[in-house]
Amino acid sequence: GQRYASLMTDSSFKRAFVQWQDGILTKLLLRELIPERTLKEIRFLPTEHTNPIPGMKDIVVDVECTDEEGAKYIVEMQLHYQAFFSDPPVYVVALLNFSMHGNTDKVLFTYQLLEKDLHDRMTDRLNFVYLEMPNYMGNLKGASSVLQAFSYVMRNFPEMSERPEGLKEDLFRVLFDSAEISKFRPDERIKYVHDMTTERDIRNQILTARNQGIQQGKEEAASNLLKLGIDIGVVSRATGLSVEQINALRAMPPDKVKSQ
Repeated sequence: GQRYASLMTDSSFKRAFVQWQDGILTKLLLRELIPERTLKEIRFLPTEHTNPIPGMKDIVVDVECTDEEGAKYIVEMQLHYQAFFSDPPVYVVALLNFSMHGNTDKVLFTYQLLEKDLHDRMTDRLNFVYLEMPNYMGNLKGASSVLQAFSYVMRNFPEMSERPEGLKEDLFRVLFDSAEISKFRPDERIKYVHDMTTERDIRNQILTARNQGIQQGKEEAASNLLKLGIDIGVVSRATGLSVEQINALRAMPPDKVKSQ
């Protein structure tokens, strides 16, 4: 059976990055993402609260913590694309299960705010650190950095049965320990199963809606081609619809083709 949990759900992500061994996994990952910070110690703040960044008051963050110098770190697991000043500095860290850059295996992107026309940097106190995990499409042997390997593991956890020998860093040791389902408490298992079921349901709903949209587009295209007097065989080859489906469209009122 499945040994490791997917960490791309709310409960399992917070269990691994906040609750497991006092959140050491978050500190180890932040050291890799933001090497210019020493990060000897971090302190976690309440995890269920309103986002402190102006303009994002209605978004609940996954993990918020501070280091020994007072810098703030906000870590989010963002599964889908979303369209953000301060002393001490704030680092907004997002692990993305989608890509905003195509045709690259670069996974770490760091941003600061620039003025639109003059390109002046607004401040160096607000930093956005994005780990675009899907950008690395290779295997573990081909990973040239810890973060590429981390991206691979996060996306393939449910298919793994043990920690690969090459992943010796503390980050991976703690990561695999935190995701082992046998170490979940009964209530954690129930919450994990619920989260995974919800995620699958959402994914299936998106896929269904997409397929329905494609089908409707084909039917509307076929109807328009028929109005132009195009041969039914040509319409079938152009749209991928069967002759039977096209004949059914011909017998259907035009407004029904768009609304069905």
